[in-house]
Amino acid sequence: LDESLTVDAPPQTTVIPTRFADCWLAGRVPKGIRLPAGANAAKDTLDYLIIMHQKSRWIADAFGHTEADLVVWIDFGCMHIPRVTPQEVVAFYSRLPLARRDVITVASMWGPPIMPVSLDSPAWHAVGGVLIVPRPLADRFALLVEQAAERLIEGGRLAWEINTWAIVWRDHPELFAGYPCAFDASLFEGFQPGRLRAVSSLVLARRALGILLRQVGRLVNPAAWIRCGA
Repeated sequence: LDESLTVDAPPQTTVIPTRFADCWLAGRVPKGIRLPAGANAAKDTLDYLIIMHQKSRWIADAFGHTEADLVVWIDFGCMHIPRVTPQEVVAFYSRLPLARRDVITVASMWGPPIMPVSLDSPAWHAVGGVLIVPRPLADRFALLVEQAAERLIEGGRLAWEINTWAIVWRDHPELFAGYPCAFDASLFEGFQPGRLRAVSSLVLARRALGILLRQVGRLVNPAAWIRCGA
């Protein structure tokens, strides 16, 4: 979030300096807001959560600097994940022309969210490290994320951006398609255009079965049922 990257920028690279104060949530979160119970105090600070919630707006703004019909977000930290190599990322890029233009494609560990989303632990429905956004959906995605975050703040809470994304995905499932991944090279290898519909449907069916089993458990032992999150 400074101008250091503008020095010796690689070829075919556009660097857009920004400041923390430019983040849409900066200065808008009241003091004393409740952060996630499972947060890492050294990393998951309020400022960190504010910056992470800027991702969707940065993606939308990036379309103002390109004529491309897709913008791909890749966290810098992905390059430090086991088995992720430059070759895997290049192969991932080679498949992008086949990406769907009618949905936002996300790397997903948990599949589509259905139940209430916990705000005290990371919701790995959308991993957050890899995101493929078509131009027509970018502004809407950013707006929906901002609206969902504002609702959380009004309720005195704020969580990781992926939890907010999960709420948006749950409420607008038609906007998303996920591909299965773990914290390894499958973040990139898992993106196989043409398989997303089948994978999403399978995961959805498995999660629906899980929900049914939970509901049965709720009837058997209502006192053990805990509803949490948004």
